[in-house]
Amino acid sequence: MAGFFEFHGKVKAPRRRSAGAASSAGNAIEGALTVSQLTARVDAALRGAFAEPVLVRGEVSSFSVNARSGHAYFTLKDADACIDCVMWASEVEALRFVPEEGMELLATGLVRIYKARGRYQLTTTRLEPIGEGALELARKRLEEKLRRE
Repeated sequence: MAGFFEFHGKVKAPRRRSAGAASSAGNAIEGALTVSQLTARVDAALRGAFAEPVLVRGEVSSFSVNARSGHAYFTLKDADACIDCVMWASEVEALRFVPEEGMELLATGLVRIYKARGRYQLTTTRLEPIGEGALELARKRLEEKLRRE
């Protein structure tokens, strides 16, 4: 994990020019990274820091299987954060259950960059149900309380 926090050394910060230095668009462009280059560096840093699969526990949200590709897309969340996830069709076919909204899961996967969006995601290879998640239970309790009122 320390490797991830050292990645700023891998992604060089632009050099600051002294106040008296002449500045021109040509000089500024010279040291600039393209979006693709920056994304590739961040991807390399993530791949280095998370070279092995990780286990992530969270509640599933918005689970859907693309009808054409068979890939599943969903979000895992807890009370403070969320992560986008993808599961390739071959792994989706091996699932022994259908993930439902609010279900707490243990996901195994690799942390990767989805370059087209510049976002990190969990490329999931395995899902195991744990039970109903705390957020979903709280939502149901609130819903029931409001019905009674």
